This record gives sequence, C-alpha cells and structure tokens, in this order.
Amino acid sequence: MPITTIRTTDLLVVDPRPDDYLAMASEVEATEFRFLYATTGDEALRLPRKSPRGLWLINFHLPDMTGAELLALVRSRDPNVACILVGDVYDQAEELSARQLGSTLYGCKPPQAAWLPCFACFHKPLDRDHLAHGPPSTRAAPTSHASRDVRSTTQQHLS
Repeated sequence: MPITTIRTTDLLVVDPRPDDYLAMASEVEATEFRFLYATTGDEALRLPRKSPRGLWLINFHLPDMTGAELLALVRSRDPNVACILVGDVYDQAEELSARQLGSTLYGCKPPQAAWLPCFACFHKPLDRDHLAHGPPSTRAAPTSHASRDVRSTTQQHLS
C-alpha cells in the first residue's frame, strides 16, 4: 500500500489587522495551508517557513513599509513566488498598481477562500500569467488588438 504524504503550504498573511483573515482561515483545510501572520513587513521577512512553497497575502498599507515595497523584497528573494496584494477596500489605483508590480492577484477585504483553490498553478509562471491576462491565445500573432487597447487604456489612466 503506497504512503500518501500531505503537503502543507505556508500562507503568509502580512496585515496590520490579522483578525480580518480568521474567517478565511476557518474555511481552509488545515492540511492544505498553514497560516503564518505578521503585522509588519520586517516581521514577515523574518517568519520561519517550513515549506519552500508559499503564498503571500500582503496588505497595501503596512505600518513600516508599503505592500508594494514588501512585494519587491519578497520577489527579490524568489521571483516566482505567488503574492496577492490586498486592499482594505477596493481601489482602482491599487488594482492597477498591483498589476504593474507583477502581483499574482489583487484582492480587497474581506479575504476570500476562493482565492486559494488554484494556488498550485501560481508556481508555474505561464499559468500565473494566464490567470492575470486570460487564457493563452491559439492565434499565431503574439498580441491581439484587444490587449493593445487595454495597455493603451491603462497607460492613459496612469498618466
């Protein structure tokens, strides 16, 4: 009879209000994710991790640095790590910023357990890109007119 090993993935929550994630944690199987909490970016960078895999949920507004700064520090250590930047409330400028910074996803509170089911594919850069930009095109052209329009619209909003 084969032995089954259950892999637990570290889910690193970096938010000055970690209690906001308790409902999400109660919905997720403890065998799938191990929640680690930090209230500052510096504290998060010192968290002990048991798993080389992990998902970061980073609030945009931390007491010691911005979520964007922490994302950059985390990505400098592991460019393919999955990071979700989280806003306290939905903010279009934050969402655009999260996309520009290369965040895996942008979410706003309350945190959703629905963000996690496709977690395994976040570790594959092509699949992660697929989640952010839609399914791969079967056309031979590298970009479609629609994606050029989105880019130009995004650039206009950022100007």
